[in-house]
Amino acid sequence: MRVLDLGCGDGLTPDKLSLPLTWQIIGVDVKYASLSKAHMSFPHRAFVCSAAEKLPFSDASFDRVISNVALPYMIIPKALAEIYRVLAPGGTMLASLHPASFTLSELRNVLTKPRAASYRVWVLANGVVFHIAGRNFGCGSSREHAAWSLMDFGFRAIIAPSFADIFSSNSRKNGLVLVVLPEEQVSLLIQRAAENQQYKLTADLESCKISDDSGFSASFFMDDFARHCLLEGLDDIGLSIQHEAAIIAYEKKLDSLSYSMHTK
Repeated sequence: MRVLDLGCGDGLTPDKLSLPLTWQIIGVDVKYASLSKAHMSFPHRAFVCSAAEKLPFSDASFDRVISNVALPYMIIPKALAEIYRVLAPGGTMLASLHPASFTLSELRNVLTKPRAASYRVWVLANGVVFHIAGRNFGCGSSREHAAWSLMDFGFRAIIAPSFADIFSSNSRKNGLVLVVLPEEQVSLLIQRAAENQQYKLTADLESCKISDDSGFSASFFMDDFARHCLLEGLDDIGLSIQHEAAIIAYEKKLDSLSYSMHTK
């Protein structure tokens, strides 16, 4: 297994993920001091000083890319394009992001320093509204925390060729829109996002269509129940409250039945 640890910092992420020592792991970071520390701690690994937006690796060099809270500090469209380029067919990417509260806290600490504050605003803005992903997105997520974290960071829709079943259910309950498109269309959107930092997509749940300002338009399927819940902002509790009158009537019927049983 060939793994690229993008924005590796001190090189701790592979150990946190308990990745096998037999895997070939290469760490990349723009800070030489961090790489020196990582090399001292993990001499069996290779480390490269490079920007994520222009990786010094050939196409399809890695089976997996991991990135721990580093993506918001990059020019995301260019970094994603490079990640896509160096991943082998069928490869996967695992990325984690700081919650918005963390970046807001950092921003508050530098409000008196205009340049530093502007940079933190840019990092916060990188919590983009749309996230374009690969196949079986959300695999391994059996609880709602994955949907919560994506929503907390500002994501409102995920575009991918397919989604894990449990993640799909949890996303619907939390108002996160999942758009399934063919792989060739997902690849096209990634390419357009890489070429245009101001790239925007619009998802219309009424018509189940997604489009951009450059002529792209595609229909996506969403079952009527999920679409109804998303349009009305309904979770499981909200769905139950819609039947409040029937629930109250049933409870009164039970109370009456219980009373009649006790009086006999």
